[in-house]
Amino acid sequence: MNPNVQDFLDRINTAFESGDLSEANVLVDALAHLNYCDSAGENSFIEDALNTLDVNVIADLPIKPARCLGGFCNGPHFTDGYGPLFWVEDKNKFFRDRRANPRHNKWAIKRINALLSDPKVFKREILWLSDLDGTLPSSGTNAWKLLHELGYFGKDVKEKLLICQVNAGNLHKPTWVDAGFSFFWYAAPVAGDYGQTRSLRDGKPRFKEWVVKRETVKVENVEILSMGTVSGTPISDVTDLPREYLENCAREVNARRGNVSRRARR
Repeated sequence: MNPNVQDFLDRINTAFESGDLSEANVLVDALAHLNYCDSAGENSFIEDALNTLDVNVIADLPIKPARCLGGFCNGPHFTDGYGPLFWVEDKNKFFRDRRANPRHNKWAIKRINALLSDPKVFKREILWLSDLDGTLPSSGTNAWKLLHELGYFGKDVKEKLLICQVNAGNLHKPTWVDAGFSFFWYAAPVAGDYGQTRSLRDGKPRFKEWVVKRETVKVENVEILSMGTVSGTPISDVTDLPREYLENCAREVNARRGNVSRRARR
């Protein structure tokens, strides 16, 4: 095994086993170790994916996710999933022409589906889908609260948030590889057919989520939320994490110490 990978796995294991959880950087390492233990994929698959990463990328884990190009959708596969399902995206990243003003109409839906079907334009291989409690958010929804409950750590949406209601097949439960070996994702160990977001507001599991291949997704409806109509800021550093998040996650780690599967430990 790459010694840098081994050092990373040893570090997050030590943080989980005996680290001072009052230190935010130690706590997020411990959360990463739980994701390693609880992810649906086998440890050998996770370690193989880690071994493909550059040393500088490994050094940033688990705070800055890695962009892994192989092994996506390795978790359990489900042809029939939950519904309705939603995909959340920064409008300005999707519609590069800022003059474009997509609304609830056939043009917007047709254009998004056309972009998704063209890998030369939209190169991302997988999309993350969430259940959002089964409802397409309205235009008055607090966009920052939604982003935080989706666990959007380290991401900043400047102007507008695009919410797409989609039809998708071949859903997969996410693995830690899909999540880029981050700390802010929740593996949902007791759930057989979905992962969960971890709210950046309080550290607790929130929405159900899946990963899917881009080509299986068809957009059926859209909503746009303005980031400027409600107060909020991106959470992009562990020092920005709310106290409630840190306290709840520390309690979770303490409750799991000594009780994780021996198979998942090194």
